[in-house]
Amino acid sequence: MTKQTPTLEDFIASNASSQLIIVRYDDLKRWAESLLEIRDKTLRANIDEVYLSTEQLSEQFSLSPTTIFEYEKRGVIRAYRFAKGGKKVYKKSEIIALLEAPKID
Repeated sequence: MTKQTPTLEDFIASNASSQLIIVRYDDLKRWAESLLEIRDKTLRANIDEVYLSTEQLSEQFSLSPTTIFEYEKRGVIRAYRFAKGGKKVYKKSEIIALLEAPKID
């Protein structure tokens, strides 16, 4: 019976951070390429995203600024800032998904 060599994925899944492993260049390259591919897909998805200010959100969806603040405070919606101290913006897709979600009675 031959023992199968564990893969890099097996090592990562084992959470064995104190072990020394030897990784073949091809395996490391393939793993790095997969990480870059995941990052690129995420970046492409965010490029098409539309962000709205509190004022725009209020106008387009008939929500008061107080309601928006309360939703954010309770974790119903998430605010983003693109610069330190910058204005809060909200993903339009997240707001649409929230408003289209079935209501729980």
